[in-house]
Amino acid sequence: MAPADRLAVLPFLQTWSGSQLQLRVLLIPRDSFIEPHVRTDPQSADFFPSATLKFDVLIQPGLDAVPLRNNVDNVRVKEVTLTPIDTARQIFAQLLAQEDPMATPAARPSNGSMNNLGVFKHLPASYRTAVGYSPGAGPKDGLFSTGSQYSCALKEMARPITYEPVTRPTRKSWGQMISGLIRNSKFAELAGLVRAVTVDISAAQMNLVRNGAFVFLVPQAAAGSPPLACELYSARIPILAESPRELFTPVLFPVVEALPGSEYDDIFPEAEDYSDGWAKVVHCRQPQRAAVVKEEDDDENPAQAEEAAGTRPVKEIGIQIGWDDQQVTIWMDRQLDSSTDSLQTGLGIRGYCVDARFAGEDDDKWRSLVHAKGSYGVGNFRRDDFDQDSAVEVHPAASIDKDRPPKFWMPMYFSTWTGPSLVGLDNDRMIVAGRKPDADAGMPKLEGIAPPDLPLLYGRNYEFRVRLLDQTGWGPGLKSRPTNPAVHPVFNHPFRRWIKPMAPVLVGSTPDIYGDQDDRDPGTLSFLRPGLQMPAVQCTNYYPDATERLKAMIEEEDDQEPSLPDPDVDRLEITVRVETLTQDTLAVDGTFRNLYKTTRTFSSDMSAALDLDFDWVDCFDVDQPDLDDPNNTDPWKSLILTGPLKLPKSRTVRLCVRSLCKEDSALAYFGADDVRRSPDVKLTLRKNAATEKNLFTNTSANDRFNAYFLQPPIEEINPATTGTTAVPTPVSRLATEIGLRNDGNILRSAPGRRVVFGCSAGLGHAIGPDGSSLNLTGTVSQLWIAIIKLTINRDWTWDGLVHNSIVVRRTIGDDTSTTIECVRVSPTKNVNHDALSGPEIIRSGTDLVLIDAFDPLQIPSASGFPDEINARYTVNWDIIKHSANTVTPQDDPLVFSVRLPVTTAPTQQPKIVSAGIALSPYMPSPRYSSTAPRTRMLWIELAEPPLDPQDRYFARVLAHGPDPLLLYPDTNFNKTPIRPETPLPLDPEPLRRITLSSSDDRAGLDAMQPLIPSTLPPNTPLLHWGLPLPPGTSEDSPNLFGFYTYEIRVGHYTSTTNPSSSDPASEKEARWCTAQSRFGPPLRLTGVQHPAPNLVCAAYRPAPVSSDLDIAVEATAPLSKISYKTVPTSIWFMLYVQAPLLTNNPEPEGGTGSTRQNILLLRQHANIYKEISLSAGGYAVAQFKREDVQQALRRVGFRNTASGVGQAPLSVLAVEMVQRPADAAATDPLGYGLGTVRILRASELVEVRARC
Repeated sequence: MAPADRLAVLPFLQTWSGSQLQLRVLLIPRDSFIEPHVRTDPQSADFFPSATLKFDVLIQPGLDAVPLRNNVDNVRVKEVTLTPIDTARQIFAQLLAQEDPMATPAARPSNGSMNNLGVFKHLPASYRTAVGYSPGAGPKDGLFSTGSQYSCALKEMARPITYEPVTRPTRKSWGQMISGLIRNSKFAELAGLVRAVTVDISAAQMNLVRNGAFVFLVPQAAAGSPPLACELYSARIPILAESPRELFTPVLFPVVEALPGSEYDDIFPEAEDYSDGWAKVVHCRQPQRAAVVKEEDDDENPAQAEEAAGTRPVKEIGIQIGWDDQQVTIWMDRQLDSSTDSLQTGLGIRGYCVDARFAGEDDDKWRSLVHAKGSYGVGNFRRDDFDQDSAVEVHPAASIDKDRPPKFWMPMYFSTWTGPSLVGLDNDRMIVAGRKPDADAGMPKLEGIAPPDLPLLYGRNYEFRVRLLDQTGWGPGLKSRPTNPAVHPVFNHPFRRWIKPMAPVLVGSTPDIYGDQDDRDPGTLSFLRPGLQMPAVQCTNYYPDATERLKAMIEEEDDQEPSLPDPDVDRLEITVRVETLTQDTLAVDGTFRNLYKTTRTFSSDMSAALDLDFDWVDCFDVDQPDLDDPNNTDPWKSLILTGPLKLPKSRTVRLCVRSLCKEDSALAYFGADDVRRSPDVKLTLRKNAATEKNLFTNTSANDRFNAYFLQPPIEEINPATTGTTAVPTPVSRLATEIGLRNDGNILRSAPGRRVVFGCSAGLGHAIGPDGSSLNLTGTVSQLWIAIIKLTINRDWTWDGLVHNSIVVRRTIGDDTSTTIECVRVSPTKNVNHDALSGPEIIRSGTDLVLIDAFDPLQIPSASGFPDEINARYTVNWDIIKHSANTVTPQDDPLVFSVRLPVTTAPTQQPKIVSAGIALSPYMPSPRYSSTAPRTRMLWIELAEPPLDPQDRYFARVLAHGPDPLLLYPDTNFNKTPIRPETPLPLDPEPLRRITLSSSDDRAGLDAMQPLIPSTLPPNTPLLHWGLPLPPGTSEDSPNLFGFYTYEIRVGHYTSTTNPSSSDPASEKEARWCTAQSRFGPPLRLTGVQHPAPNLVCAAYRPAPVSSDLDIAVEATAPLSKISYKTVPTSIWFMLYVQAPLLTNNPEPEGGTGSTRQNILLLRQHANIYKEISLSAGGYAVAQFKREDVQQALRRVGFRNTASGVGQAPLSVLAVEMVQRPADAAATDPLGYGLGTVRILRASELVEVRARC
């Protein structure tokens, strides 16, 4: 615009009748056409309202070039004279009086600092779908986005910024006043800004417009003066036929003096496409989220909506409407940034008219959503005749930040319909919003007029179209139809309810909460339907007088938004949840898990309350509360939709109460199924049980209580025996025994089972925060570890125990003064991964593992020596009271009495003083003709008796070997294989388990032989002990000829106080001890030889085969010869005669032999040796000749021997000598050679029976 321009002339096409063009001309006066005349001379012809304007209407045929003012092809088709309008002077006078406008600031230069701003637009999914948009397909694609740029821009606009305030003028300019007048077409006409012009086109002139043309107005020159300086624009006339049609001018082309260097290739198509005044791409969306910029597909999975809690709109936003997003953005960008439009075209569109109808209606059913009615004016100038379509205006916005250049964004959608008109004021909603009706009394205003027969209702489908409105306020009417092709001129959109109902209203206060486990039973809870505000309540179409009722409510109580009971809510949906353990995978609401879901129905009275009653139930397991019918699929009666709610006792119950709308399986009314449900009203309730019996699972006492004694790891005792084999640690043995897992020294539950540990201070330990792991930091060996394993017969949701109320106390013996509290614990409200893993998770119970440990050496005994321990464990617990001042009955305390064996071995080590052979008494026959066999035993004298009166000395054979003196001289003794000495054959007892029913198993007692105590007078130290023969060795065993290696130990034996007593009644039950504690340290003895086996001798008078063989004797062969391959021994026989003592007293009848003595008559070595078999042995035989016997008898004084040897009282015994038989005759080992040959053994005295 030249600086001297006083007026802008903009023609806008309206209609073509076939021979006539109807135009509306917009006249925009500049300040020089107003000032100073408006103040000094309003009647001046130089004042716009008083000026008479004359124009020539020119048509430039063709569409190939922009119009030139002096084009020779221009044809003047009409002369137009525009006379002054009285109302115009009145309006400008009132503008001056009311506003006192200032001068309009100069327009920014074409190359100013504000160039290249740019207007951007996010293309929503509805538009992209309608046009099949592909990024990068257009020349202006940089203006558009499909990602998150727009949402980020909104956040940027919302961020707090610091900027310097800009001093703005308090008065408006004349340019702003003119702009305000133009926005009301009727006001603009009265102000003389819009004039109607009709141009007749004769038949001869049809060629001017047949192929398109440009029309514009040129001011005429007055007589003697130049023409009025004007900024001229032209309207593009499309190709016309003789048929009538409506026309529209979307773009104005400047009338220039010379052809510009720029091309109009991008602008000409716009002018052609929109020459009918209709939008080409209409699209809509109903927001489904509170964040309206978040886009969602219409086929979104409704199940996902439930997960996105709180993202549904909280207010009814209505239907968002957009159109021609790319074209509108390009138009705005061209107007804002002149660098993008070097041709300086003008935008002919002032706004947009949106029409709607119910889907499927006829074309004559379109209703305008932009109709307005009311008054307008300024100061004293007022008119009340506005009753026509207004327009929706679209403008970009940008953030204000002095440090950043502005970036303008078009709105995502251009308008939103919530029921009333899209333009003007809605008095009803303003009143409901809290604005007083008289707040703007007397002010001119336009009220939007919504079509009464087109309410916005849930469940209906609507169609939309958009008409364009030019700067003069003209555009296609409701009855008009588009003439140009369009991509998507009409959009069909379903209107559904996407706002959730509000939470139900609880009548009264919520139940009081004093403590986590206190009773909180309100008895009854009452709920009202939630409220529904405007405009959603009108969209339900339930209340015919909804608006009036809401207006009445705001008058009564204006501090909150009024609402009416939501008519779509017909039920309450109650989800019953119970508090479970932290980290439980079933938890869905913090620590609460679902129990069941049910509904209760409101009455038809919208204002009536719904009462919820409760039936509290005792149960062990909420998943199977009905013990009589464990297969009941609806144990909580959730399918019964009437009556009280069944709730479990002794659990923290959370009621999640929701408003639930009517059924809509086809989603013909609601947008998604989750929309039918409101947010929860969460109420915490609780009622403790009146009785808590059978708290623990009924298992055997031996399953509940066990005591363990563990030995140190094997590698610590004898590393050489372990090799490379992995040896279980004591902790792993203990874990396996009690059914737990271990990770090193950490005890953990088996997969799928929840365990809670409690441990006494007697065992170094650390318990995990959730109580489900036990780290044994100290030693577990050489301690009695008592483990009480109970299973709480309640599911994980039960928490009826007082905190830390499970107490284990230990008492030793009957002395209550020894009672101590060793464990105090209670289940925590946590569960770890172990319990939640495995193929099956057992939630019906919780295992308690209560561990006590003590050192048996620290338990004193009455004797001062190790003794059995009688321990009694008592388990107590406290149940939460079910109401104030009452006691909840419960099971009796658990008592476990256990007898623990001795685990401390004796420390005394034996010391030998001397040894010998103990013999049974010498028993001769009455006439001393024979003697009874004597029992012989090796005895040992020890330095001291057992220190513990209840102990005894024990022995066992370590090794055995032959007597070297009995071997052949050529025997190589070193070649005899030597077997290694076996260790003490005791059960290693890495873990010893004691149950309540365990009794003395005499563990280890048969590993050694107890020595036989000697019989002593009272109070005499017991020092002499008999060493019994080795097990399996008889008195006749040839092994007795050899030497033994013995091990002697002190061991726990019996509880008798007099082990030397020979009275069997004094031998009580053996003292109970473990195998590893049975014996003390050893004493090793070598070269021990027991008494030799008995030598059996027999004498007889054989049949008279030979006169020289009257007496024959035989003896058992030396079995040692066979067993040990020893030097052969010889057998000597000694023949005795019994002679009376020389006393004057005759021998009494039946005498004991004390008056007789045996006199040696003869000795003879055996001359016959016979071997029967290896097992039966052999025998030796010798004969005493009659003559020799008679002579011997006479030598000792027996005179009368003629009667025969058979009449003499003779006896014989056998002696085995370590001598070859061949050497027996040469030596007299029992005579003059006595002492030179070793006597191995001798038999008892045997009588030689007389011949019958």
